Amino acid sequence: MKRLGVGWKAPCLAGKHLAIDGKTVRGSGGGNEIKAIPDLLALLDIQGATVTIEVMGTQKAIAAPIVEGGADYVLALKANHPNWYEEVTLGMNTGYDAGQLSVLETVAKDHGRLETRCYTLSTRRDWLDGRANWAGLNALGMVESRREIGAKDRNGVVSSTVPPIPPCFV
Repeated sequence: MKRLGVGWKAPCLAGKHLAIDGKTVRGSGGGNEIKAIPDLLALLDIQGATVTIEVMGTQKAIAAPIVEGGADYVLALKANHPNWYEEVTLGMNTGYDAGQLSVLETVAKDHGRLETRCYTLSTRRDWLDGRANWAGLNALGMVESRREIGAKDRNGVVSSTVPPIPPCFV
């Protein structure tokens, strides 16, 4: 991390969403994002913020300073934690199949794709092994996304040239 000037004060992030990209942090932190993220967090006033980090930042050593700083976290969970991922997936699917969880579904169309996302959240965690090791763990969630490629877009062209067709249109 670069040193900050004397008298520099971090802006208050209360009520804000702080999205941390581990690859970017890793580049400025000497190559180890798991070590660099807590260093970054120590420089910021995260009290009252919500911190989101992609999958490499899903570490107990990162969750703890977020909670200690008075912020909340939303950390991605994938197969990088295979046992936890399997346990959370099984628990969430079981709760959903039993009708204990509701689902929020969103549909968005962008760049010729139709994307449907289903969000499920549960505050029930008593079945999860190791939950006490995660500072402030209050909820578990799953996001399922499906992408469907839509029909091709066709655009018209107005040109002052005649055949042969310019290579940029071929």
